Amino acid sequence: MKLYTPANTTVMKATTALEEKKKQDPILDEDLSSVEESEDEESDSEDEESDEDEERYKMILAVRTDLKMTSGKVAAQCGHATLGAYRDIIRKYKRRPSELTTSHLEWLRTWDVIGCAKIAVQVPSIDLMEDLYKKAKEAGLPVHFVIDAGKTQIASGSKTVLAIGPAPESKINPVTRQLKLL
Repeated sequence: MKLYTPANTTVMKATTALEEKKKQDPILDEDLSSVEESEDEESDSEDEESDEDEERYKMILAVRTDLKMTSGKVAAQCGHATLGAYRDIIRKYKRRPSELTTSHLEWLRTWDVIGCAKIAVQVPSIDLMEDLYKKAKEAGLPVHFVIDAGKTQIASGSKTVLAIGPAPESKINPVTRQLKLL
């Protein structure tokens, strides 16, 4: 199967970096090696394209502020959210490739290669977090909830962080634009 790779110079230049990461990271090598890259050649004019014209990719980490987590707890939960979202896409692709839209895997690969931007934002309640989850799902975005084990500060079963993405900003911004930075 041939997948579309966004035609921008950053992604093309980062192909070598991805190959190096694959050598060092068995998960990338095993899980993403079956995905074929587009073999379309870019014209010279596309190579001269500025970074401003390229689509940016990011992951939103929506953190519940009503739980009053310490900064260390927030950092740990955001780490869990990032890794969980990444693993969800890989696992879904490996187990049920027909159920995963190929765009999710493409977005993950591009995001991974061009810098893994993560933006932490505030969500003041569980109700708003669940509304955000529904909107993101309806928009076709990958999502991942972190549910705390309850071993430290937070009650067991509490949803602490919602990861949305990785995805292009053009897809993620309409869903998350109203949220304030953490």
